[in-house]
Amino acid sequence: MNSLVLVCVLSIVSVSASYTYNGISMRRCKNYKLEECEPMTSNNVHLVVPGETKVLKKNHFGDEEGLMDITVTPGELRELKPWCFSNLPSLKRIYLGGSLLKIIPFGVFNSLPVYYVYLAGNKIHTIETEAFADMETLREIYLDKNSLVYFDPGWFALEGKSSNLETLNIHHNKIKSITKKAFYNFPKIKTVDFSFNEIEYISGDIFRHNADITLFDVSFNKLTTLSPNLLANVNKVDKFVIAFNFIDNLDKEVIEEAKVKSASIHPNQWICSCLKDVETSLFKNNVQSFSSGDTFKSRENLLKYQLPVNTQYLASNLSICYETWKTCEDSQSSSENLEAQKAFQEVLTKTYDKVNVKCTEESGCLDGLVCRSDYCWALIKTAYYFDNDPMYFVWRF
Repeated sequence: MNSLVLVCVLSIVSVSASYTYNGISMRRCKNYKLEECEPMTSNNVHLVVPGETKVLKKNHFGDEEGLMDITVTPGELRELKPWCFSNLPSLKRIYLGGSLLKIIPFGVFNSLPVYYVYLAGNKIHTIETEAFADMETLREIYLDKNSLVYFDPGWFALEGKSSNLETLNIHHNKIKSITKKAFYNFPKIKTVDFSFNEIEYISGDIFRHNADITLFDVSFNKLTTLSPNLLANVNKVDKFVIAFNFIDNLDKEVIEEAKVKSASIHPNQWICSCLKDVETSLFKNNVQSFSSGDTFKSRENLLKYQLPVNTQYLASNLSICYETWKTCEDSQSSSENLEAQKAFQEVLTKTYDKVNVKCTEESGCLDGLVCRSDYCWALIKTAYYFDNDPMYFVWRF
């Protein structure tokens, strides 16, 4: 395959099963058939760090010239000292998921040759300025299921500089807005996932000119409106996901300014007359529309959500819009529809809370999952490495 690719495989353990986490097992593969891979042990190329490790100290791993992977077993890791990954010229991937990290300081990741950093499922609330700067080969970062309350592009590059990042996963945090020029420093960005946050505002000027976006996902937030210029600087968006917000209308320019291939827009707090205009715009621009059920059944949603969802409930118990006898423009400026709007919002909120299930540290997750930053999360069980393609790997959760 000869590509920088991670494949994640998620197996949900039955709630009735008895589950004990036994750490990470490693497999060496001579081809891409996982069933033919053989057990291997931690070594100076693919290293597994014990889960009881609490601190990674300066130059923690010595001068291992051939070390490609560092995988810290989910557990007690609480602190990363600056330069803990120094003097590792072949390092490609760092996995630190499911630990107890709260702060990412400057000096830990700077100038590393890695292309993949996994920090999901920690308790991170602070990332220092330029903590991920000067990482020319960094392509993917996973910051989901943490406690971040804002996004700062200065984590990766200050204004006037740029990052080669392509995938930014920051879903399941507590971020409240996406501000102006948020992605200006990311000329190669493809995947932007800010779903399951608390976003109420997105600037109409967040992308640089000619951006090519594979996924823009801001579902499960608290948006009530979107700027008509949101996608004005975008060449194309393969998948545009705004489901599970409180949007009552969508300016047609949002769709028409960019070449949106597919969109997930339900449920939202649509006014029926406005929704008709939105759907007409989708049809005229040949945009494929996905239902809420389709969105939940998608592979990417299963991997990040990790809880079963009753899609029949979504289809049968939630209206698509609330009806008025006025035009879209008149409805938005009218106070006569407040009762209908309020009733619809109450139903939408109940559905939102039913699907956006949170947990506590003590309970709330299926066996095989742990609670991290209010959400259930699967611990890595197996890591697969491929002799014929060292840049391709699989983690099984």
